[in-house]
Amino acid sequence: MELWKGDLATLRSVHDEIATPHRWPSLGWSLQHWERRLADPRVRWFGMSVDGQEAGLIEIEAHSQGQVEIAIFGLRPSFQGRGLGGVSLTMAINAAWDMQPSRHEPVRRVFLHTSTRDGVRALANYLRRGFVIYATETQAELR
Repeated sequence: MELWKGDLATLRSVHDEIATPHRWPSLGWSLQHWERRLADPRVRWFGMSVDGQEAGLIEIEAHSQGQVEIAIFGLRPSFQGRGLGGVSLTMAINAAWDMQPSRHEPVRRVFLHTSTRDGVRALANYLRRGFVIYATETQAELR
């Protein structure tokens, strides 16, 4: 598994393939929103590849007080169920810890959000990598 930095069209295509089965809210992002995210210095995007094939996507975002969010993380459906989730999440975690939220502020916390709509093995993968459930909430299902 390797990380790569892709162009907007490639990132968006990989994102949409990952996001569609899970109905991620980011599916509704406009081209302008994508361009702003890619230009934002607090946000970093990485593609993940296996044997030269685009396998997944990571977006990490620096927040205040040394917090970094793994805002988007996923594997294309054709790469799921192949034992790549743990390796790719570890890469995302390392990229998040390597991020500098501000010049004088070290990373103090890496966090992410998940949903029951995410992959069936997602929560177990997060827990195995050291994440803990901080809070849960129930939201009405959006259609």
